[in-house]
Parts: sequence; structure tokens; C-alpha cells
Amino acid sequence: MTAAAIPPTAPAQVLQRRYSVEEYLEIERKTNQKHIFINGLIYPMAGAKPPHLRISGNVFGQLYKILEGQSCLEVFSSETKI
Repeated sequence: MTAAAIPPTAPAQVLQRRYSVEEYLEIERKTNQKHIFINGLIYPMAGAKPPHLRISGNVFGQLYKILEGQSCLEVFSSETKI
């Protein structure tokens, strides 16, 4: 199965073969879900728990305040897929 054939909501078991870095990046570009790539295996990322969201929200808020007004810098939340 090629990366292009994997649907955006592919279940975890579909992603349990070894992929190249190029295939992984293609999957990431074509889906709305974030994944973890470890030794050729691709795992869908689970949602975060409240303590993690609280900490990441606080860090985001502080960084936003520090960098506000600096046009060449931006802060993104953990939901941003890169």
C-alpha cells in the first residue's frame, strides 16, 4: 500500500509496517492527524490529558507575550502540525 492510498482516518493497524522517511512525510502531508515515526513504524498520536494541556497552554501564553510585536517570530500551539 502506498502512502497516497492511506485514508486520512486510517486505523493504527494499517500503519504497522515499516515505512521510509519519505513515505512518512507524504502521509503527514496528506492526513489531518499527527503521527509519531519510530524506526520505520508510524503510530497515530493520542490526544493530550488536562495536565499536559494546562502546561503547554501556559508555556504558549508566556512565549506569546514575550514575542508579541516581533514580526519575524511566531508561536504555535501543540495542535500545529509541522
